[in-house]
Amino acid sequence: MSVVVLGMHRSGTSAVAGCLAQLGLHPGYGRLLPAHESNPKGFWEQEALMRFNEDLLRALGGRWWIPPAMPPVSERPLRKAAEHLPRAESLFARTFRTAPWVWKDPRLCLLFWFWRPIIGEQCVVVFVYRHPLEVWRSLERRDGFPARESLLLWELYNLAALWHAATLPCVVVSYDELMSTPEATVDRIVLALLDFGIELRAPLDPPAFLERSLRHWRAGEAELAEHPAVTSQQRALYGRLCELEHAYDSLPLIPELAAQMENCLAQLERSNEPRWIWELLKRGRRWTVPWQFVMAETRRRLFGSGAPQQQPQAQSRRAEAE
Repeated sequence: MSVVVLGMHRSGTSAVAGCLAQLGLHPGYGRLLPAHESNPKGFWEQEALMRFNEDLLRALGGRWWIPPAMPPVSERPLRKAAEHLPRAESLFARTFRTAPWVWKDPRLCLLFWFWRPIIGEQCVVVFVYRHPLEVWRSLERRDGFPARESLLLWELYNLAALWHAATLPCVVVSYDELMSTPEATVDRIVLALLDFGIELRAPLDPPAFLERSLRHWRAGEAELAEHPAVTSQQRALYGRLCELEHAYDSLPLIPELAAQMENCLAQLERSNEPRWIWELLKRGRRWTVPWQFVMAETRRRLFGSGAPQQQPQAQSRRAEAE
């Protein structure tokens, strides 16, 4: 048995994967993504696999931050994804030659349907979740993402993780508990994995790895209830996550999650943010969409037919600059 870590970006998956690697799970053969100021302790992601996942999302018409419709929402990507199976199988076999291993990449929340036949049934999912407003603040700081889109991504990733991890052994980890009581939380993860047949080394000293100073954002129930960008569906989902048991022999499948995922994708495709509009317009084209066209489409979405027009002089300067 080996471990796949699932969770939304900026939710503590790197901290969990790093702990598991230091406790004895093999992080894989290959170059790990280097540490960054946004993750000074490291990402604990295999760079080649991460880039493959990003390439696959692009081939299916999306990115990690604007995912395409995929199973269970749509079966259309299956044939396109099948073209990438030989490369995926070879890459996986080269990377995870020593078991038990740990594999972490938030994109797996979206692509686990593709990887599960390759991984097989001999794996345990460690699912990590975090308060949605804390995730948004972290994405805003790192990527400049707005609240509405960040919260929709938080919702979609967590729904997809729960859907794709269904029927597998699962350990549930709250980021808040991980950072507030690291010793007890790591001990609980170790004991749960031992029950699933994965024996780890004696727990490390968590504060040496899970430094509380690395947590920059805190939010509670009051902020979740009052923030205007948070939807009732997102509040309900966070409540459901907080009520999950610490471990499952077989994570239950919840059929309505598929419809909720489809709704998230539909709302992301109605974004008025230029970055999202640009990517959506490119989905139906084989060339790069001109920036002027993106801005015109943004103004149309925001203002309708009454969109303010640019002054000719400004348009001329932009054309010269490009």
